[in-house]
Amino acid sequence: MKAAKDKVDYLLTAIGEQTGKPLVIKEIEDNISNALYGNVAGIVLRGATTVSNNFKGLENQISFIKIKIRYDIFARFSIQ
Repeated sequence: MKAAKDKVDYLLTAIGEQTGKPLVIKEIEDNISNALYGNVAGIVLRGATTVSNNFKGLENQISFIKIKIRYDIFARFSIQ
């Protein structure tokens, strides 16, 4: 939101106007990028066979992958 406000301020200053209050702020949903590509909550367990092992030695079998989280925000501001 800060980046959006800064950009609006910059653009409106070029034409001698000022940014007013925000009129609309909403997240733009993108089901493809937010699906985390099949990973449950972004975490993948690799090598864990069963839960019935009482998690013995599981600490050596857990690995993590880095994920990127992206949000697109639509913001509309009034012009003063």
